[in-house]
Amino acid sequence: MSTIEEAITELMLADDPIFEMIKERLYPQVIPEEKARPACAYTLTETQHTSSRSGGSRLARSVVAFTCEAESYSSVKALAAAVRDLWADVGLRNVFDMQIFGAMILNSADDYNETRQAHVQRVDVAIWHSENLILTQGATT
Repeated sequence: MSTIEEAITELMLADDPIFEMIKERLYPQVIPEEKARPACAYTLTETQHTSSRSGGSRLARSVVAFTCEAESYSSVKALAAAVRDLWADVGLRNVFDMQIFGAMILNSADDYNETRQAHVQRVDVAIWHSENLILTQGATT
């Protein structure tokens, strides 16, 4: 069974504008200090599981914080814009054994990391998804 983190990685690295900027530099939670920039990290900050009177629905809403870092302000703004564009346009998609129903950009904010001397932009996204596509389609485990 796939996780939302695996689906995020698949969608982010399959997006041409994002891949052109970060290549494989997409990390869970924190961008390692020794890695080149631009880069992006994702953090699952919240997941709400939807249920009904008959039990779990296998539907969820996950909030993901994307932290983009680059050496220049224009580069970090371009990367953050590409991340926002991907998730603003994501529609119904099957990713591994999971279904993504849509997403909404919640907010974004600029920052600067003095230690890394990197421009930072955080983009928070709510993603609606199934917990497992196979189960959503009526199969049993």
